[in-house]
Amino acid sequence: MSSLDPQEQEFQERETLRREQELSLRLKEMEQEINGMSRDRSDDHALKQPSKKLSLMRRWRRNIVAGIQFFAVVVAVIVAIRVAFWLASIVMVLLVSYLIYEIFFHNRFDRLDDCDED
Repeated sequence: MSSLDPQEQEFQERETLRREQELSLRLKEMEQEINGMSRDRSDDHALKQPSKKLSLMRRWRRNIVAGIQFFAVVVAVIVAIRVAFWLASIVMVLLVSYLIYEIFFHNRFDRLDDCDED
């Protein structure tokens, strides 16, 4: 048992050393990514400094496009509601017509059919 303890301790030390190395490697990779991103962004920003008129035009264009999209959605919803209303009206008229037929006229036509057979 005493021979296992030094081996186990050595294994644990190796494991902690390996974890520390992995963490340091990950940290270095993350730092490189962050530094690379910040350099890329600073280069892009230095190269592209948009004028205020251009950004204002873009903002207006975005607002106009968003307004047109909203208007289109509102019109589509209104059209869908009207179509649904007309379809529901047609279904209700057909249903009421069928009920009236069943209540008042169905028996009369059956009697006429019976008279024709005689």
